Amino acid sequence: MSSLLMDNPKKHTILYYTPAIGWGILICYFSLMPGNELPGLLRQATDILLHFGIYLVLTLLFVFGKSRYKMKSVPNKWLLWLCLGISLMGISIEFIQEQYIQGRHFEWSDILFNTLGSVAAAALNRFLK
Repeated sequence: MSSLLMDNPKKHTILYYTPAIGWGILICYFSLMPGNELPGLLRQATDILLHFGIYLVLTLLFVFGKSRYKMKSVPNKWLLWLCLGISLMGISIEFIQEQYIQGRHFEWSDILFNTLGSVAAAALNRFLK
């Protein structure tokens, strides 16, 4: 597989983002599931820590994809756009939950901790060399 990536790095860049895309799909799947169908583990987890953690991981996976899984920092402008996009995803999910998903509700604290998780991951970028 590494020779496949070496042949034309630009052509296969999306492969580096596959874990982040998969994680994002899982976030959407569980976030848009009716409240009574959520797995017990997700219902029992501390809500704010869960939101913080899953959005921190999502952002880190995108950062690692951008750096091609090397321990190096990525451009700050790119990070800003990433955090903005991930925050907008979280906000969109909250509005969809409120309007369309039975047993789920809009919560400002979820938006706050989604954003804080993403920003914390971006801050960790400074420590990557």
